[in-house]
Amino acid sequence: MEQFDTLQSAAATFQSMGCHGSENHYVFASDQVVQSASGAYYGGGLVGYAIGNAVQANSSKQTLFPERYLFVMLDVTETGIGALAVKKKGLFKKWNTAQVIEGSQLFYVLYSDMQSISIKKVIGGAMIEFTLKNGAVYQIRLSPQVKSLDYQTQEYNAILAKFSVAA
Repeated sequence: MEQFDTLQSAAATFQSMGCHGSENHYVFASDQVVQSASGAYYGGGLVGYAIGNAVQANSSKQTLFPERYLFVMLDVTETGIGALAVKKKGLFKKWNTAQVIEGSQLFYVLYSDMQSISIKKVIGGAMIEFTLKNGAVYQIRLSPQVKSLDYQTQEYNAILAKFSVAA
């Protein structure tokens, strides 16, 4: 299984999946739609889970992966955004390993296939939201720091700068 513990290993993983540009920024993130539904589950038991899934079902926002993985590793390039579903061990901001989920395919979307893309600061990080030309809306939540990834803060700030958002 691929590891993301160094910037070089993240680059090698995305290169092996065919996602690599002349400008690459690798960052650990969460699929916001899935996080909202699972957060309702943890906060409200089975009732919260049902409500969270109902809210998600009525939302125009979609998950990056139909399997509804919670965490993704992103490669933000000069031509688009690539994502791999990952499983991790440890808490969100302090985890010790992440691996590509076996059988997971690369999700990659070109900026030219997007109707719009925006990044805004939110409590505890930033939110990337993009809408494809077919109307599908995706949200990805970025954290400025993951203690076990030395490169997370640097890459997070580079992504904000790329889209002209103050760090």
